[in-house]
Amino acid sequence: MGSPTPGRTLRRAVHFVRSWWWVITGVWMLSLAAGIFKGLELMKATTIVFAAPKGSQAEIGQAKFEELFPISAARVPILLVLERLDELPFGDGTNSNEKYINTSNVIQATNASITRYLQENPDAQYLFPAAAAPFVEFVPCPQVASAWGALLISVSIPPDEGLQGKSLSFSKYIISQKDEIVDSVADFSGAKIRSDGWLTGMLVFGVEVTDGTEHDIMVMDGTGLPLAMIVLAIVLQSLRLLILPILVIVTSLMTSFLIVWPIALHVDVISFAPSVMCSVVLAMSIDYSLFLLSRYREELKRGRTPNDSVVYMVWSAGHTIVVSGSTLMLCFLSLVMFPSVMLRSMGFCCAIALFVTILCNLTLTTAILVGFESFFKAAILPCAWGCRGRSTDTDGSTTNVPSEKDPLFPHGGDIQNSALYADEGMSSQPSPMIPLHAELEADVRLTKRTRWYRFAVRIIRHPILISFVLLGLACGCAYRAVRFDKTLSIISYTPRYAEGTYGFQHLSQHFGSGDTFPYYIIVESTSEHPGITGTEAVENATMEMFSLLDNDQDEFPFTLPVALNNWTADGAFAFVECSFSPANRPAQCNDAFHYNTTTDYIDASITALALVDDPFKGRGLHFYSAAIDKAQRVEKTNPGTGVYIIGGASINIDAVDGVYDRFPIAIGVTAVFVLVWIGIAFRSVLIPMRSVLTIAVTLTYVFAVATWVYEYGALDWLRLSSLKEQAREVGEDHGAICWIVPVMCFSVLVGLGLDYDVFLISRVVEFRRQGLSNRAAIVMGVCKTGGIITAAGGIMAIAFAGLLFSQEPVLNELSFFLVFAVLVDTFVIRLLLVPALMVLLGDSNWWPGTVPNTPMDLDDF
Repeated sequence: MGSPTPGRTLRRAVHFVRSWWWVITGVWMLSLAAGIFKGLELMKATTIVFAAPKGSQAEIGQAKFEELFPISAARVPILLVLERLDELPFGDGTNSNEKYINTSNVIQATNASITRYLQENPDAQYLFPAAAAPFVEFVPCPQVASAWGALLISVSIPPDEGLQGKSLSFSKYIISQKDEIVDSVADFSGAKIRSDGWLTGMLVFGVEVTDGTEHDIMVMDGTGLPLAMIVLAIVLQSLRLLILPILVIVTSLMTSFLIVWPIALHVDVISFAPSVMCSVVLAMSIDYSLFLLSRYREELKRGRTPNDSVVYMVWSAGHTIVVSGSTLMLCFLSLVMFPSVMLRSMGFCCAIALFVTILCNLTLTTAILVGFESFFKAAILPCAWGCRGRSTDTDGSTTNVPSEKDPLFPHGGDIQNSALYADEGMSSQPSPMIPLHAELEADVRLTKRTRWYRFAVRIIRHPILISFVLLGLACGCAYRAVRFDKTLSIISYTPRYAEGTYGFQHLSQHFGSGDTFPYYIIVESTSEHPGITGTEAVENATMEMFSLLDNDQDEFPFTLPVALNNWTADGAFAFVECSFSPANRPAQCNDAFHYNTTTDYIDASITALALVDDPFKGRGLHFYSAAIDKAQRVEKTNPGTGVYIIGGASINIDAVDGVYDRFPIAIGVTAVFVLVWIGIAFRSVLIPMRSVLTIAVTLTYVFAVATWVYEYGALDWLRLSSLKEQAREVGEDHGAICWIVPVMCFSVLVGLGLDYDVFLISRVVEFRRQGLSNRAAIVMGVCKTGGIITAAGGIMAIAFAGLLFSQEPVLNELSFFLVFAVLVDTFVIRLLLVPALMVLLGDSNWWPGTVPNTPMDLDDF
């Protein structure tokens, strides 16, 4: 935007779009049709299972697990928790004189369901190889009270295709058969026993998260989109123009899904990525449409031809979209640098969605405007809105009906006689207009009549007070903003009222949470020819490892995971009874030994244990670091052995540690990019520095308030589950925030803050280079963008608020971060703090760029 008017290159680009508008529109329509046909398959291609970070302890251990014990590594349990409603314990028939619940009935019913499924789906036989029989394993729960108990049943299958394919189909089948299995509960006399049951496990979570994603998108489309369209229609005051954002939103979303879908078939994509992509497309499309169409309508009001209105629209609003959109895209792509597949998948999915949204807004919107100019050029007429008289615009000015004249504009406000209806074609030259100075004078005189003018004048009168209050408040929030607690709980990603979530809660109550996510301890001989010496080393290291763990039973209690009970294999390894005496270790376990077929000696062992506590919370998190420390001690005292800790929360812990180790680097890289990119775009040093400062203020407010809401329950009085304090850890006096939300929101909020900042500064720079003084340009910039920014913020808040109705806590937190940030940024930071700081900086804002040396003040008009 070095020139106060569009250049020849831009006019030629718009002329090219006019010449080929039907091709551009046709390509996008084909993409829309393909997206509707295949793009929606993306929801079924996502996953909640991810590989460990490269080079982490979890990755090294997982590689050993798959190498030495491939059958165990390739199976995931579906767990059924049965809880009786009558005062009868579960039993195996050893004391048949008493009225025990007959567990064999339940086992037979479950096996019958599996057999029926395999008969109906013969291509799914690989889920249950003969070596894995029997299908079902069970463990009776210790008595919680004298008259209560529970039964845990496990069905283990391989999670093919990232919890998709046949494993997902079988999981859905088991969920549908749950009630039939529960109804089979009876005592040994055959009398029916009242009981209840819940399914849980990663496969069940996978089914429910997929269904939850589809539900979230329906909620956003059914509530957020209509509300956003109503607000947008009020702002644009044209039902004709409203057609464009609706078309752009649907086209951008379906095209984004279409592009990501084949990627998701080969790369892990987090299950809630489609929901976030939907929010990004909805919010940014509405934002960009508002920027473009409001400027288009403004230029039509000036009396420009539709062609020149499009040129000025792309020149001004298009510049804003490219600068802010590219920055937001880089922020999304910065997530790829983190050692978490979850963040990486979210980053490239959102970057693709944003790129498609930018491209669609700039090309499809422009093509339709020039292709159907006779339809859209009436957008400023009151009849296009359905009212008569004068209609108020977002800047507080009024649009005259055709019979009125306004001496402030070159055509006297007589729209019928203006260039709007002149049959000029789409010339590459501007339509006949009055000189720039006279046009600016008319614009200023009209703006001085508006409410926004009175508001902006008050802002520039008190810049020191406004800056002191808002920056001081940010300093007060800084301590809480950087000291938030994070949680890794798997429940943050699962639907709040789903079967798997309830099942996980009942499992934790009766058996402990660790059965869903058991830990595995592998001890391997590192000698090339282990022989009997290597076997003894493995046995000694295994016993020493569990001796150390047994000493911490009070701190980290663990039990036998049902998922490994009674497993057999096809000759690769065999299970034996645990060699540790109950006196030395109260919890039972099963050990597996790997036989080296070359040496005919045992060269590795694997032992599974299930923590009583949730592996992703509280003491469960501390267990992993304690186990790693013990493994290193065992390796030192037993040369020639390697000890690996895998499973449980190991992948998540290593990923989160790696992410937050790199988080400061990501913040620094993003800040440098903003400084450089915005500095180049506006040819200034202080404008990008002020942008970074104001974005940091927004982030400080948001992180601090989110901490008060989700850690200390500041909004619990609203009784909304999406705004309640998250579950507290054992021994803690407050809740925690899902670990992925702050990292992901940082990237999004930087881009959104810059979006509005660039839009405001672009108009200020435009007026300053047209000859206005610094203060006058700031006032005019606020007047011209204030209404649009607040409207855009309200629309975007509505779009993101749809995630508050999601069933997944992580999406609720994400929604709160984004909604609160957008409202604060648009209503406080961009309209109060930014103008105040620019007034204080004065002409230093533009250094080292050049601006007119004889600026005009508003009093000169």
